[in-house]
Amino acid sequence: MKSLARSIVWWPGIDAQIERVVQNCSPCQQSRPKPPHAELHPWAWPSRPWSRIHCDFAEPVRGKYVFCMVDVHSKWVEAEILPSTASAPVIACLRRVFARWGLPDMLVSDNATTFTSDEFQRFLAGNRVSHRTIEPRHSQGNGLAERVVKEVKLVLQRDAGDGWELALSKWLLRQRTTPHSTTTVTPAELMLGRKLKTRLDRMYPDLNRSTGWCGMHYHTGCNDAAH
Repeated sequence: MKSLARSIVWWPGIDAQIERVVQNCSPCQQSRPKPPHAELHPWAWPSRPWSRIHCDFAEPVRGKYVFCMVDVHSKWVEAEILPSTASAPVIACLRRVFARWGLPDMLVSDNATTFTSDEFQRFLAGNRVSHRTIEPRHSQGNGLAERVVKEVKLVLQRDAGDGWELALSKWLLRQRTTPHSTTTVTPAELMLGRKLKTRLDRMYPDLNRSTGWCGMHYHTGCNDAAH
């Protein structure tokens, strides 16, 4: 939160004020996770995006499942609400994600039957995607996905009536546009090579708008939504 704020604005005491906002947020304090355990066997950092992805399920409440995937290089997160944890809907979800980003070199998961089923194994083998599973007593090996799952759970637990789909979409945009503590840049920059525009960016003056230029028309007070 501090990194995101400082990337847009700054004033004396901004860090302390942000800390007070979080400390006075009841939902934030009530759902704070325990400090993360240290990862026992850290993975090597891939040199390019979408080479190794880690995945896991978030099962918050109300019988819904969120399938979470995170790219290790960029920390870019993909998450979709699914009707069940069966292999078929997970494969369908992966097909949609792979259509956007291409095939990864490796997928890392736990040993749930979703990922160890013959159907799932044939899907990965047919696409030449290596599959690495984590030993049951060494779940820290999939720690990156587990941290994402915890964050998604908190987002859905704090849902203020917007609905899960909208709450998840809002969080994904925030996650992709906030500098990551490990890489110090946003996931979008490493994944896409550019920053994604958010409402915070509207705080900067729009030079095109100030000159009245919009596409083929030159006039003042142009309504972007009309073009």
